[in-house]
Amino acid sequence: MAGQAWSIAADGGHFANPLLSNKLRFHNTSRYVFRQFTRPEPGYGKHRDETIDFDKVSMAESQGGPIGEFQDIPETKFSIVKDNLRVTEYGNSIPWTGKLETLSEFNPSNPVQKVILNDEMKVLDEAVATEMKTSKLTYIATGVESQTWDVDGTPSTLATDQFNFWHLKEMVDAA
Repeated sequence: MAGQAWSIAADGGHFANPLLSNKLRFHNTSRYVFRQFTRPEPGYGKHRDETIDFDKVSMAESQGGPIGEFQDIPETKFSIVKDNLRVTEYGNSIPWTGKLETLSEFNPSNPVQKVILNDEMKVLDEAVATEMKTSKLTYIATGVESQTWDVDGTPSTLATDQFNFWHLKEMVDAA
């Protein structure tokens, strides 16, 4: 029987070290679905206070439709509501030691920055989702290519058709 063996660390297994891949692999990030429907307020940012007032203009109260040649064009109206936006501060950190930075084969700041950025995206996406869930805007499919919107949180019309791609496009275009 041989005196030294690979399978026993003390008999030779310590003569090699596991190879460390040069590529870092990250946990799968979540799909961020809500932030895509937001946009920054132009001209708002640093040194601009923490609150901004704005006007919200509603959709038309009644939807247009086909009319006959001698029919009057229907009239409708919309409403304007004052609202405001307040800045909320978010934060997170991943500290590391000087020893880790000195002995590591990787620069710790690279994966830390990527993980923090992914965390930021997830937190903001969840914040947008929470706000959207409190919205009183209701979309109602009334036909294959027709819809109506309600702004009081209560559907005033019965959905008479299934939601389809046309309806999705209408919602995205309205955002």
